[in-house]
Amino acid sequence: MRKTIVRTESDRGAPVLPVLFHISPNIYVQSNHVMILLGVLAALVVVRLETKRAGGRPGEIHGLIGLLLVATLVGSRLFFLAVYPSQYKGRLWEIFVFWRGGTSVHGGAFLAFLVYWAYAAWRKLDFWRTLDLLAPATFLFVFFARIGCVLAGCCYGRPCDPNFFFCYAPTIPPPTEHAGVPLYPTQAAYAAASLGIFALLWSRRKQKRFEGELVILGTLLYTASAIAIGFFRGDEPRWQAFGGFFSPSQTLSAVGFVAAMALWVLKKRRVSRLDRKSDR
Repeated sequence: MRKTIVRTESDRGAPVLPVLFHISPNIYVQSNHVMILLGVLAALVVVRLETKRAGGRPGEIHGLIGLLLVATLVGSRLFFLAVYPSQYKGRLWEIFVFWRGGTSVHGGAFLAFLVYWAYAAWRKLDFWRTLDLLAPATFLFVFFARIGCVLAGCCYGRPCDPNFFFCYAPTIPPPTEHAGVPLYPTQAAYAAASLGIFALLWSRRKQKRFEGELVILGTLLYTASAIAIGFFRGDEPRWQAFGGFFSPSQTLSAVGFVAAMALWVLKKRRVSRLDRKSDR
């Protein structure tokens, strides 16, 4: 039997909760910020455990994590501005009010990767080995961030059939025009995918065949899931150049998937060649 969860405008138990509590009328704590903080703390614990297991010193990587967090915040904001410039027309000062929302996972990941590349070259880090240390923690962080999306009501889905296995209807903005309308739970789907990827990478970290396997595998799985979930998103514009079929985030996910697949094939071929040489 399929279980249907449908919220109505009178339902006070709706899962959209952008503000956890108010300290004063103008000072409040947003739920997505709390989830991001929890995600950072959880990621730090995982990185510390994995660095110790690998024989490294956790203190050496803390500075890198802080740098990557700043790069993620800036990159996610810049990409959002590039895709939705009209939202700040006549209100340019709000560009710097990042705590009110307006970010993109893809933009943050791209700039964080560029910053990591430069940092790894500067500090002469083992590029792929360090990425593998960070990979499980990264997807655990994304899981918490996506739970923040569930609470904030952003990244919402298209209106769905009330008989769908699970859907919800937000009662408060965003999106105002969808108040009380059943929507696909795309935020929850992203969160579930991220948690599943974390669990898989964590279980494989001791059996990997080559350096970079964890981060490449995680990228493949996340971009594939993001492309699939993107078809159910209701808050993104569609590229007219693609017949209104793909969104900007799906396009970036497709680019990331192709790049990760190419790296996976190259790495696997190299491992196969080394195995054949060792058998001679």
